[in-house]
Amino acid sequence: MKKILSLVLILAVVLAMVLPLAVSAADTGVTGDVPPTPTLLSLSQSSETPNTVANATSKTVSETLTSTGTDFEQGATYSVNIGSASGVTVDNVAWASTSTITASFHIPAGTAAGIRTISITESGRTSNIVNFTVNSYISITAPSAISLGVMTIGVAKTGTSSAGGAVDANATGATVTASDANTGTNTGHMLSGGNFLFNAFQIGPNGTTLVAANAGFSYAASATTLPFFVSQTAVADDTAGSYSITITFTGSYN
Repeated sequence: MKKILSLVLILAVVLAMVLPLAVSAADTGVTGDVPPTPTLLSLSQSSETPNTVANATSKTVSETLTSTGTDFEQGATYSVNIGSASGVTVDNVAWASTSTITASFHIPAGTAAGIRTISITESGRTSNIVNFTVNSYISITAPSAISLGVMTIGVAKTGTSSAGGAVDANATGATVTASDANTGTNTGHMLSGGNFLFNAFQIGPNGTTLVAANAGFSYAASATTLPFFVSQTAVADDTAGSYSITITFTGSYN
């Protein structure tokens, strides 16, 4: 009898040690998918020129650009990123398809020329970048026409534009030059048919610094206004008549 009781006790101890180990070996599986990072391939428009003075400087060029790429997931949250200090703003970002995102780009007059880097962020995942260029430009409004009225022989008749011209530019070192539009015979002189006044026509950016119209002059670099002054002296040998001259204002930039 004593030997049988001993065997029972030993089995009870072994079972007590094995059962907890069997319970702790159970597993629970967990799965999840990570969406791919979107790829930006191109923009429907790779460059744009800001609004110019001819269209009123208070306005802004607005273009809806289509971003073409891959892995744009419907229902995700999207934003369009532009390089720092760009001057360009974006709104109305919208999903159109798995390969298309649309957005409105706004480019005010005077926005600096140069390349902007564009990328798209989809729910925290940001695509590669593509380049968007703000074009250089200069736009000129010429000063108002000037009437000298009746010119007295031997007396310098002067005039000033009642409305000065204007310049809108986003390029560094933009300049404007003014000179006689006539490059043929008697350039730099007021003309009346085949007749011309003996003295050269004088022009300048102010009333004290005047030069011959055929030589022309340049306004200060990056000028935004174009005041215009003129002077003409008739002499006794000049033929009576109605004379005129056309001055051309030309812009350029580096």
